Amino acid sequence: MKKIFTLWMLATMMVAGKSYAQNSLVATLEHNETTTVFVGVNALSEAHNAAVNGDLITLSSGTFNACNITKAITLRGAGMELDTINHIEPTILNGDFGLTAYVDTCAVTLEGLYHDANINLTGDATLRNPLFLKCRLGSVICNFSSGNYYTTYNYWSKMANAKFVNCIITKSIPFSGTASFTNCLITDLYQHHTSMAVDITNCILIYSSFAC
Repeated sequence: MKKIFTLWMLATMMVAGKSYAQNSLVATLEHNETTTVFVGVNALSEAHNAAVNGDLITLSSGTFNACNITKAITLRGAGMELDTINHIEPTILNGDFGLTAYVDTCAVTLEGLYHDANINLTGDATLRNPLFLKCRLGSVICNFSSGNYYTTYNYWSKMANAKFVNCIITKSIPFSGTASFTNCLITDLYQHHTSMAVDITNCILIYSSFAC
């Protein structure tokens, strides 16, 4: 009887531990040779606050509250969609968030993330050399205070040498500047003015206002 009870307790603990592991939200911050772990829905914000330019933040599967990215970090998630083969769920960012401009040699990278809201390009400077890799994005726009973004030209996003690789953009990218899109599915690529330069390779455009 004692042996049966012990085995039952062990099985219960294993199931509970597995459930906890699946439901845990973990952000790992790597700075030089130091690793710091944060947990919970605000783990991304806490990791970002502790990070400096050049650090790596890795997120587990699950839904995290988004936060403004004001440092040149690499933010890496578990993926933008459900991986049924390896049983890996996506990393979801909840809510709008902002990206702040960086110097040429220190840019931000977003990888393996699912985000269905707005990414706002904040500040007056141009966002230089951002990399969006294997992400499912909503809109990549500027932080409009009022008006319709199709007519409020003073608020258009400004990006230089932005790169989107293997991404799905489900809403729109109304911006000015330079960017390249490779192996992407884009719902709406909106042309601000004819001076912007965009390189599109092996992409599917559902709607585009670009003059070809």
